[in-house]
Amino acid sequence: MPAMQEREVVPSNKQLNTASSLLAQNITEISEGVGELIATCIPPSALAVVSILAIVKAGAAYVPLDVRYPSERLEMLLRESGARLLITTSQSPEFAGDVEGVTHLDISDFLTETDLISPIDFACTPRTDTAYVVYTSGTTGVPKGVPALQSSVVALVSNTDVFPFQPDDRIGMINNLAWDASIIDIWCTLLTGATVVCFNRYDVLDLVVLAEQFQLFDVTGCFMSIALFRQALDLAPQLFRKLRILQVGGEAFYYEDLQRVKSVNPLIQLFCAYGPTETCVFATGFWVDVPNMPLSGSVSIGRPTSTVQALVVDTTSRLVPPSVVGELIIGGAGVGPGYLRRPKETAEAFVELEFDELDQGIARYYRTGDAVRLGPDGQLHFVERMNAGQIKIRG
Repeated sequence: MPAMQEREVVPSNKQLNTASSLLAQNITEISEGVGELIATCIPPSALAVVSILAIVKAGAAYVPLDVRYPSERLEMLLRESGARLLITTSQSPEFAGDVEGVTHLDISDFLTETDLISPIDFACTPRTDTAYVVYTSGTTGVPKGVPALQSSVVALVSNTDVFPFQPDDRIGMINNLAWDASIIDIWCTLLTGATVVCFNRYDVLDLVVLAEQFQLFDVTGCFMSIALFRQALDLAPQLFRKLRILQVGGEAFYYEDLQRVKSVNPLIQLFCAYGPTETCVFATGFWVDVPNMPLSGSVSIGRPTSTVQALVVDTTSRLVPPSVVGELIIGGAGVGPGYLRRPKETAEAFVELEFDELDQGIARYYRTGDAVRLGPDGQLHFVERMNAGQIKIRG
């Protein structure tokens, strides 16, 4: 099975490995002394995937920047990250001309000019345990950089009950690369042996076109925001006709939504997920189609995944009984080291707590700021954001 497909470009796993190793070699040669973080600002594409793999192979962590942002915001995020190498293509926005000390690497012609047949041996010393840094949307002020560890990504993928991808699955890469949902599109797909099917940002803007592309390239699964999911149901329900797996998240989901998509594809398997960016994509969730399923009402945010601990606490950080509303705190393998260069915000959001009832010693947790309650069936139910007037966007 191919590792990836972008229109007529269909590299095998061996070719993808060769391409990313060659680019990692180039990165290593020009990035000596530039630090642990390397920024990319490339539209969704096979080349973007190769650059991400190459950065990690080069021992660094990648900082994906949103190609839709204005140049001023991109330059601000580049400065904020401290990255001193920026990888772009001819399709990238022009920016960073005024950012001092940043080296540019244009890889526009890399795939067309590279021999992907001859194998290459490449190895380097890791500079960091971090896999990537993504930025929050900044709804509460200046965007915060959120690092995720390589071990957190591996733990995420190890949840085979959440990512039951098979080698013959073809997963649509439709999410913004600067959003942590792209981890599903790229890492969860490649590490489970499935095929990444790349779509450009213009395909995603026209859902009728995207539905046609899904049929043409035999896409069997994808993750999409619930907002995009509902738009697709309204404008192009045929998009879901051949999907085996659909994962959704980002806001409240309702059983009525499931009934609608089931009317298009009765065999579709739907996973409703919840997870702040700070806890590496998914923290809780469940497969919605269960026996005696309600026909209406809101869907719970499920149970913690196998590598996550989810607890409900009061304002003094004590556990509350089931059915009592409290703040959701998340521990486990997905919890990152904190915010990049933000010690004050890190100390407020990432805490070390010990619960005598659990007999597990001190552990590190992320305070989500979400009010939830634990139902008698073990499912967590979202109630509201604890900060009045604040809306979560993209995690």
